[in-house]
Amino acid sequence: MMPFVGDAAARQMAQPRETTTKRESLFASAAMSGDLGVTYGRYTVTQGGPEEGGHYVRVWSRTGAGQWRVALDVNAPRQ
Repeated sequence: MMPFVGDAAARQMAQPRETTTKRESLFASAAMSGDLGVTYGRYTVTQGGPEEGGHYVRVWSRTGAGQWRVALDVNAPRQ
């Protein structure tokens, strides 16, 4: 996503628009303790313009109730 500058650009960026995000997991692993996990893969995002994408890493943690929650989500866009 390109940077935006100025009030008008910020207002336009805040407008609702159709967004499509796709993720393809290439790797997943969990700690032997069962309370931490990681996934890695490719992603694409389309927001009314050219498709953008790259790779992502997500770190997951397990709650006391046993549910998985995203602790960290990092995207590395293609250059």
